Amino acid sequence: MILCKSTQFMALILVSSLMLIACGSNTAVIRYGEHMNPLLEKHIDLYTVDLPRIMEDFESTANVLSTSPNADMTNRTQSVEPFTNKLESVRREIEYVIGDWLLLEPPADAQQYHKLVLEMMELRSRGIEFVGIGYTLLGESQIDSSANRLEQASEIIDRSDRLWVDVLSEGSKLGVTRN
Repeated sequence: MILCKSTQFMALILVSSLMLIACGSNTAVIRYGEHMNPLLEKHIDLYTVDLPRIMEDFESTANVLSTSPNADMTNRTQSVEPFTNKLESVRREIEYVIGDWLLLEPPADAQQYHKLVLEMMELRSRGIEFVGIGYTLLGESQIDSSANRLEQASEIIDRSDRLWVDVLSEGSKLGVTRN
């Protein structure tokens, strides 16, 4: 799973520019933006800062384990567990954001945008869940099952990243101006 820098950059552009709704926009969209912006910022931080950090740390640990002649089953499982716990923590935080997102009442103009962001966040949560399962299976030396689960995670996260383009497009229809 690769979270590219351009996705992070696009995220920062969108979040920072959502606050700059064009002057002619309706008041309901502006109020909606004030309530949804902190939620979207939280999601983006979890997905583009916290998650990549966990993934990089796991990769380093996995490289050490894969070259260690003394890495037995217990060591692998114990080495993977902190990362699966961190992934689960990020996933839970995203689920909290989703719960708060569902409480928002978007105006008619923002319904499609709201729906797309929700779908993207749900896909990302599911993808992170599958990564955690894949890591657990890897720690248990279930290589084929792990590979299958990680492949599914990659497909889900790819779908969420493609959906991000639609989110940006829909955001621009709401009068979001880019810096």
